[in-house]
Amino acid sequence: MILPQTDSMTHSPMHGKERRAVDSLFLGPSTSEAPEGQKPLKGKKLSLDEAAAMRGDATEDLAAKGAREDKPSGAEGGAGSKREDGAARGMESIERGVQKLTVGSPPAAPEPQGAAGAASAVEGSREAGQQPQTSADEPPKNSAKPDPSPASQQPDAALTQKEKKEKRKQQVQFVKKDKPKLTKAERRALQEKQRAAKAALKAEQGKDGGGGGGSGKKADKPAASLSRPRSGPQSEFDNEKRVQRQKRKSLVPRETQEKSVELFSHLPQFDNSTLHESFQSLLSSGLHPEVVKLGRAYADLSISGGNARCLAMLAIFKLVIQDYNTPAGKSLTRDLTNHINVIIQFLIDCRPLAVSMGNAIRHFKTRIGSIHPGTPDLEAKKILVETIDQYIQDKILDASDLIADVASHKIQEGDVILTFAFSSSVLKTIQRAHQRGCRFRVIVVDSRPHFEGKKLVSRLADAGVSCTYAYITSLSYIMPQVTSVFLGAASALANGTVVSRVGSASVAVTASAFNIPVVVCCETYKFSHRVQLDAITHNELGDPDALAEVKGRPDVTSLQNWSALPNLRLLNLRYDAVAERHITMIATEVGMIPPSSVPVILREIYEVM
Repeated sequence: MILPQTDSMTHSPMHGKERRAVDSLFLGPSTSEAPEGQKPLKGKKLSLDEAAAMRGDATEDLAAKGAREDKPSGAEGGAGSKREDGAARGMESIERGVQKLTVGSPPAAPEPQGAAGAASAVEGSREAGQQPQTSADEPPKNSAKPDPSPASQQPDAALTQKEKKEKRKQQVQFVKKDKPKLTKAERRALQEKQRAAKAALKAEQGKDGGGGGGSGKKADKPAASLSRPRSGPQSEFDNEKRVQRQKRKSLVPRETQEKSVELFSHLPQFDNSTLHESFQSLLSSGLHPEVVKLGRAYADLSISGGNARCLAMLAIFKLVIQDYNTPAGKSLTRDLTNHINVIIQFLIDCRPLAVSMGNAIRHFKTRIGSIHPGTPDLEAKKILVETIDQYIQDKILDASDLIADVASHKIQEGDVILTFAFSSSVLKTIQRAHQRGCRFRVIVVDSRPHFEGKKLVSRLADAGVSCTYAYITSLSYIMPQVTSVFLGAASALANGTVVSRVGSASVAVTASAFNIPVVVCCETYKFSHRVQLDAITHNELGDPDALAEVKGRPDVTSLQNWSALPNLRLLNLRYDAVAERHITMIATEVGMIPPSSVPVILREIYEVM
């Protein structure tokens, strides 16, 4: 039982020695007097039993000290009696202090007890297996009964913190109830019931808050967020303001496609119905005739491929610059840039720009902006034409030749090379290896709807290379005899992904499954800072009618009226995204590099520029 703190404890009339004696009983030894190996007690009250035990030990020490002296005589006897009298007076003062600290118990008259008597009493209590009791536990016979106050009646207060925790654990017994095992149908029914209850609760909250002014608005916000459809892949085409701005800038009006594939509905839909009608109006508006001719070639795929499209665009830029005259009161740098922007917008309306075209346009506009405003028009136009010629020579023609020299050394005697569709860089590589006198065989894999591989087969056959032509459906049967795969590329992205014609990913994945190396031939001017993980967020949609027609089979007319079928939609993608892990090396004009080195080349290119 822990003694409560009373006024007698805070305002005790005891002297210093008596005070320290009482504190030693209830508060234990001080920090300096604590025995070795025992943590000193700082301000922690002891129970009465522990205080009595400590008092008994002190009494036993005093009794043992007095017993060692056997009836001293003379001066020694007088000194011993004095010590005994001092010890007795000390014990009496301690008894009086303890009796003052007890609540409601007046101080009892001390019983005369010598040192030997105290020692015998302590030993007797220990033999009986009991601790010596103090006046706080059992008041003297002549004293009044203690006041039964709530502070004094606390049976569990004498327990230590550890004993209290153990007792609380024993009282509280947790019984784990086994949940009934439900079947899958029962769990589903329970979930549906819970969802219905939540929906009903939200509906009631909405009704209650509807007439309550501001509370109704707060209740409507979660419902609106729940009813909002999930956002799909985020890309540049998901920005509604950007899409509307692009429509306003467009020179060719487009109609909204009703039968679009939902997963690719964010991409610009293919629509050539109004394109041919706009050509005449654009010619009459003053657009350069060669520009209109180029746009038509882009639209009907007469010119395809990254290098071919970029070369044709730069050639048109040269013609436009030569025929350009700066209006009065305007500078060439600003007015020519606006004129070029109109041409670029028309080409975008005919077909979205490739990465190679975008990089060439950026380089060309940078050169226009670097011309001094005071430069004469003839000199400025000459500088721009030379810039275009230098770009074509360095970035396209010479780069293709260097790629052919680097990649052709990867073709050895007796190899079987597999390629897909048509690529000008792959064509030069195979021709260069054949010119070295190396004998090998080429398998050209092709697919619908454009069958670009036929052009590659015809050119290789004219060069004397042994060729085999196959559809992509037979890829898994052809791959075991292949030694290496060469692919072209529309662009190489900063994360190592290569964008190429649709079907290239199937070829690369199949070759990777057969542990066949895949080499991609790509010029550095096709490198892009863009990061792409799939072919959904960024892609180009082709004419869906091209899938309904089968070239060479006029009798196949099953999909001619596909637009009239409400549940049928056709998807004609132009590009594939080949992951980095399926590509062994990329052959560039700077050498053979892994796909992970694309950002390094980009950093060096932009540092030079």
